[in-house]
Order: sequence, then structure tokens, then C-alpha cells
Amino acid sequence: MNPAERERFHEVEEIFYAALELPPGAERDALIHAQCGADEDLCARVALLLAHCERIRAAGAGIGLPFVAPIAAMVKTEARA
Repeated sequence: MNPAERERFHEVEEIFYAALELPPGAERDALIHAQCGADEDLCARVALLLAHCERIRAAGAGIGLPFVAPIAAMVKTEARA
């Protein structure tokens, strides 16, 4: 991971964890848009992580730090598609 990718991952991670503290809905969406500003790519990466997270929660699995790395790799791949 180059320095720019590392920085981007940290941006996504920071917003993801802040949004994860809120229930899905308008308040979470407002936080994401406030943090991402006009950066649509950043917003899309965070939204994708949250969508994966919600699917895992719906299946009854817990969320923790080991969850982020594999999902981050998916976000990197899917955001480029």
C-alpha cells in the first residue's frame, strides 16, 4: 500500500467507525456527507463498508477490527470498478 492509499484507508476507516456508532438512517447519512464533503469516492467507499457491515450484522455476526482489513480490500477493488 503506497502512502496515498494508506492515507485514504485511514480517512475511510475514521468515517466508517464514526458512522458505525449511529443507527442506519438520516443521522448517519448526514455525518457521512459532512465528513466526506464533495468527495464522492470517499463517500462511496464508506457506504460500501457500512453496507457490508449491515449484512454481517443481519446474519448475526459481530463486528471488530479483524473485520475491517478484508472489507477494506473489497472496497479498494469495488471502488475502482
